[in-house]
Amino acid sequence: MKIHTYLSSSGKDLIMEYINALTIEEQVDGLAVLAYMEKGEFEKVLSKRWDKKVYEVYFRRNNCVGGSNMAFAEINIQEIIQEKKNNSEEFYNTWKKSEDEYRLIAEMIELRKQKGISQTQLARTIGNRQQVISRIEKKENSPSLKMFCCILDSLGYELKIVKKN
Repeated sequence: MKIHTYLSSSGKDLIMEYINALTIEEQVDGLAVLAYMEKGEFEKVLSKRWDKKVYEVYFRRNNCVGGSNMAFAEINIQEIIQEKKNNSEEFYNTWKKSEDEYRLIAEMIELRKQKGISQTQLARTIGNRQQVISRIEKKENSPSLKMFCCILDSLGYELKIVKKN
């Protein structure tokens, strides 16, 4: 899927200007969502606060939602991310950390779904509320290591440390 962004009448890229004004962690989240959308991997979009805004940009561009006279420009999210990683060590480190967290949470979600366990059932098993599991899965809250291990244990898995290649 091609991602398009708003251009103001003066040619400013409004979406990227907004993203660049955020904290590094928020930039990483926003760009990760755009990257997943660019690849068509909507199931990996974990952050609600971004997907609605970006969907709206996409659908307005394709005339699925009425009423905008703003110009649009196609953008390459992978190039933007790579440029930010090359130009900022802080962004690179935050991106890497977030990538690992997204991967682990996505694997946990996949395990839960493979076992046919609902968020509510999982929450009861670990003595918590469904909302806690939902917030973890949406990446609204990062679980503590203790909580993550407890969730994995209830799914019949364990966390192991292995040497990198």
